[in-house]
Amino acid sequence: MPFIFRSLLLLMIFASFSAKGQVDSVYESLKNLKGIKKVEPLLNEAHKMLLNNPSRSSEYIREVIDILSRIENDSLKGEAYSLSGKAQYYTANYDSALNDWKYALETFQKIKYDKGIAEQYNNLGVWYYSAASDYDAALNYHLLSI
Repeated sequence: MPFIFRSLLLLMIFASFSAKGQVDSVYESLKNLKGIKKVEPLLNEAHKMLLNNPSRSSEYIREVIDILSRIENDSLKGEAYSLSGKAQYYTANYDSALNDWKYALETFQKIKYDKGIAEQYNNLGVWYYSAASDYDAALNYHLLSI
């Protein structure tokens, strides 16, 4: 039994170091990209690690938002703020999540992107249900999302 426990412990340690190296190597490869060419790969990486490492995901998203502050692309800006809201929500930064989702909603409404609008209404419904316990507002946002 001690052998099995030690083996599992070593395997878990090895897996965590291996995953960290993989994340770092992905980030290193992204450092060579500049401007808008860096945005979509960063968003893809942020999506991949959203549930397992929302703090790292937030770092990537902040970099995307910084790049997009100098480039006019409301579609990507809305996506970045939507994803930022999810990362904030998963790290219990509920007020920041709410602000990000409201900004994403406004951005998607400005460009009339229905899928993005519906997703933000859904996110807001989840927020009002779980973070604010305001079930009427949650229901209203969920109904707007369909």
